[in-house]
Amino acid sequence: MRGSFVCLVTLVALSPAAFAASRGHKNRCSDAVREIRGGTQMMYATRDVEPKEVQNAISHINQHTDRYNRAKGMLDSAGPWDGRDPELAECSELLDKEKAYIEATIAKIKSAQEAGAKQAPVLEAAKGESQRRIFFLLASLTSNPSASVFDNLKPADAKALVDTLAPVEAACSTAMPEAFAKQPTVSTQNGGGAEYRSAGVALPASLQDRADWWCWIAKHRMALSTRALDNVKAIADRYGNHHMDFAEIIKAGPSWRGTAMGWVLDVYRDEKPFMTGLRAAIGEWYKAFGVPVPEQPFPGLAEQIIAVRAAVDGAAARNKIEPTPYHEKSMEAGAKAAAAKLYPKVSTPAAWMDADNWTIEQNGLGIPLKRYRSGQVVYRVASDPFCMERTFNYVEPHMGGGKYQAQKEASLLGGVRIVKCP
Repeated sequence: MRGSFVCLVTLVALSPAAFAASRGHKNRCSDAVREIRGGTQMMYATRDVEPKEVQNAISHINQHTDRYNRAKGMLDSAGPWDGRDPELAECSELLDKEKAYIEATIAKIKSAQEAGAKQAPVLEAAKGESQRRIFFLLASLTSNPSASVFDNLKPADAKALVDTLAPVEAACSTAMPEAFAKQPTVSTQNGGGAEYRSAGVALPASLQDRADWWCWIAKHRMALSTRALDNVKAIADRYGNHHMDFAEIIKAGPSWRGTAMGWVLDVYRDEKPFMTGLRAAIGEWYKAFGVPVPEQPFPGLAEQIIAVRAAVDGAAARNKIEPTPYHEKSMEAGAKAAAAKLYPKVSTPAAWMDADNWTIEQNGLGIPLKRYRSGQVVYRVASDPFCMERTFNYVEPHMGGGKYQAQKEASLLGGVRIVKCP
């Protein structure tokens, strides 16, 4: 192996003879102290040498060995001396400490070399970028069991990523089967080093150099993936992100302004279609991994829906419409017609315009590009105990010569504001 120990300078043993320290010994002792203290830190005194650090560690310990021998040579140059002499205690103790550190670090280097040879087949099997990605994703669960490791992935793609760890498990079965038994720890001895952020969890980037971690993750990848399925933020088709929207509504409490997307109120009216869609969405994940869907895959969701319903009722009691005095009958009629198309049974008790005229948008030369008008339409679905206020607009592009292309139908924008029916 490159960087073997033949390049290390042989240590010189302390002279055994007992002599009283001369002035020359004392001067050379001071020189030896400066020599040793001027060297590099004992960076491996409190930690092991990692296999990837072997070459650097050999270079490091060669520097310490050279300094030791120079310091020892300085003291020897004054003639025979006795390390037990109290006049030479400082340099003697430093030499002993340096020698012990060198010998201990050499042993650590040899151990790291042996470990590196053992781990090589595993790390060779774990070189792919996809493997690295899923390795850190699954490893993040060991620090945060609630981590959403499969965010932004489709079920089949997530399963394919997990399957890339199969060759790693095969290599571990031959080289390091003992690594399967116990989850390794995350070492803090290299604190302050590079980090890899995955699923909102910061892990040491050096984890990818740990064959024991690769083996444990690869062996337990299906168990970890099943745990990750509990954290998947499934979204029902034709519904929005309830994970975020419900949480924001509930967190706001009485200060919630009552603005929401229409699907939130669909859940208010009847959560069954929403739950059916949600079960179908999460079912795709469990199917991809060949795991049965739990009986209760959405813990706490029923309580969230109850809280959202209470928030909607509270907003309806607080919010009143605030119509302007501006009206345009044809535009308001178009907005009411658009609202009536949203649900089978809709009543539209009010509508108004936001301003009394068109707003014209121009380019940098002052040439009209388009004009638009907006307003609010208030509608009620069936027997809802509240109404919804929603913005509508008409946008007409400029055709030239001061003429605009008429927009025949109103466009309903964004979400709704829950209000008390007028």
